Amino acid sequence: MAETTRKGLNASQYQSVILTLRLFEERLRQADAWLAEALPEGVLYRYTRHLPSERVAEIRAEIAAALRAIADLAQHLEAQPADEPIEAAASAFMSVSWADLSDVKTPRLARYGAVDNALEDWLDPRLDALAEHALRLAALFGAET
Repeated sequence: MAETTRKGLNASQYQSVILTLRLFEERLRQADAWLAEALPEGVLYRYTRHLPSERVAEIRAEIAAALRAIADLAQHLEAQPADEPIEAAASAFMSVSWADLSDVKTPRLARYGAVDNALEDWLDPRLDALAEHALRLAALFGAET
């Protein structure tokens, strides 16, 4: 039987509970930010919100209640906040973007059907340039300060 460490949980159980609570808290705070702030808008994406103000208030109240419940449980479990460096997350996002951009070059597009030969000269250099931006950003975010 595994050794009990905190509040009746062994170390693995404790870490699993804390990680799950941490992820739920992050998602709650993101959802609340989408309701409280102006929504981001990009060139190729746009977040929209179609909720009536009464529903927004109800959802935000429920989010606040859930965050209080997380805080209570975290205090009971004597959990401490984990530092989440944005540099590491951003570097990882950029690395994944590099892979994604590399994956839509013309040789790979053949998975979806015949590829016009002209695309290789037109599309691939642009994707390569974007992939290079992603790699440089990954390195910059990952560089020691």
